[in-house]
Amino acid sequence: MNIILLIGCFLGFVSVAFGAYNEHGLKKKISENVYRNVVVSVRYNQIYAAIIAVLGLFTYVGLPDSINHQLFIAS
Repeated sequence: MNIILLIGCFLGFVSVAFGAYNEHGLKKKISENVYRNVVVSVRYNQIYAAIIAVLGLFTYVGLPDSINHQLFIAS
């Protein structure tokens, strides 16, 4: 299995799980300012997870080895 794709999927799972916990569990316990900061950090994590998962999927497309190596280094 592709480790980059696995990491991207894991980060996506963590961001969705923490976003749900933030919305349903933490919202009543923390201040509004802290809540907004957590929401922004969860959204950043979701974006990074999607980018890493896409980089992992590119290895299955059949790109030349030099490009695959550069994508691996970039991620």
